[in-house]
Amino acid sequence: MFGGGPVVSSLLQRYTVEPSWLFEREFLIGLALIQSLPGLNFNLSGYFGALALCGPNGQRLLGSFLAYVGIFFPGLLLKNAMIPYWQWIHL
Repeated sequence: MFGGGPVVSSLLQRYTVEPSWLFEREFLIGLALIQSLPGLNFNLSGYFGALALCGPNGQRLLGSFLAYVGIFFPGLLLKNAMIPYWQWIHL
């Protein structure tokens, strides 16, 4: 996908607001806050995770943590699986 954050944010808005997973206002507030940080997709996942587990602050932190783990873990797992074979591949 080409275009970076603006393209992805409009797609995420369509995928989250139209099926009524988020209100338009929640999405726009999160997007406005997260635009100041690097890594739009990763930070939006943490924000969405916090909204998914609405309740006391501890639950929101848990939701945000689980969202970050869910978005970072596959890449870390793949990287760690490839490290032993890197010397063999990289002749």
